[in-house]
Amino acid sequence: MKILITCGQTKEYLDDIRYISNKATGIFGVELAQEALTRGHDVILISGSKEICFPNIKYIETTNDLLKECIKYIEPANALIMNAAVCDFRMKHQIPGKIKKKKTLSLNLQENIDVIKELAKYKKDKVYVGFALEEKKHGKKNALKKMLEKSLDLIILNYLNSFGNTDISGQVITRTESAPFNNKTKSEVAAVTFSFIEKIWNIKQLTT
Repeated sequence: MKILITCGQTKEYLDDIRYISNKATGIFGVELAQEALTRGHDVILISGSKEICFPNIKYIETTNDLLKECIKYIEPANALIMNAAVCDFRMKHQIPGKIKKKKTLSLNLQENIDVIKELAKYKKDKVYVGFALEEKKHGKKNALKKMLEKSLDLIILNYLNSFGNTDISGQVITRTESAPFNNKTKSEVAAVTFSFIEKIWNIKQLTT
């Protein structure tokens, strides 16, 4: 399989110097990419984290950059894994230069583009994988809703209380089944995820 994976965070600039972002490290994306290589798949990794090194990696900064890079490589891909933590908001109008220091500052933010929705037209028989970071109580319900709304084949639910930890808890969820994981390493979850991806891909090949 040809696998396209995104990871890390995106940045949205307030002016030419400052930006808003999030704490995503991209480590899970690297584990997914490594698992794909181990299984003999071809991998392109698109990362918002410049600290990450990988054999075939493309670096981006903004969410628009991420979308443009995905469009470059999506056509030949058999699977898209959207692990990147996209910044939810961006400036309506980026301010040129540097904002002068002041006691208070109001920012005019707007909702960012939804990359995976923008990539829906390229899906065809590809396996699309998304992620959800949710509280445990309503996590599965919200993740299933997101999976259906965005036409995903699989979604990885991470519980909010394990965010930033070495070991994580949550569920790998498909349209027909789910596999909970509790305090597992990201490499262990990556292995479970790829077992599902390969299963879904094989089913798609039999039905197309």
